[in-house]
Amino acid sequence: MGIIKEKNEIAKRGLSLASELDKLSKKYHVKSDIHEMLAWEADILRAKSRDLIEGCGVMEN
Repeated sequence: MGIIKEKNEIAKRGLSLASELDKLSKKYHVKSDIHEMLAWEADILRAKSRDLIEGCGVMEN
């Protein structure tokens, strides 16, 4: 498998996981810490997945 296909597969899995985290976060009150943490992690996964697909350079801290 080529590097581009591998990156796309990882990105798809990241987006799928972000979607699952979004679903989980909706089970908690919007002002709860758990809701915020799950939403935050989902956003990070989406950004990193997008970076793999687009090569826009999101850096890890």
